[in-house]
Amino acid sequence: RTALADRQAALMASHGSVAVGASLDAAVEHALLLEWLCALHHRASTLGQLRPLTDEQQADVIAAALTRSYGQPAARHEEHT
Repeated sequence: RTALADRQAALMASHGSVAVGASLDAAVEHALLLEWLCALHHRASTLGQLRPLTDEQQADVIAAALTRSYGQPAARHEEHT
């Protein structure tokens, strides 16, 4: 319970992960996000020692991602002939 006090997902040593949500769909989304973050962390760790971002740096990254619609499907451009 402590691990999920203010989170939607957590890793459990030697057991795997657990995710919760207001609905089954939300819990699955949280589980998928956790899996993606773990894979990202693993890939980044192959480049050397990881350096956590400061709160300010995290805010800057989030703002830049939202500005660029990162993670959203690209708009489809229909060609007119």
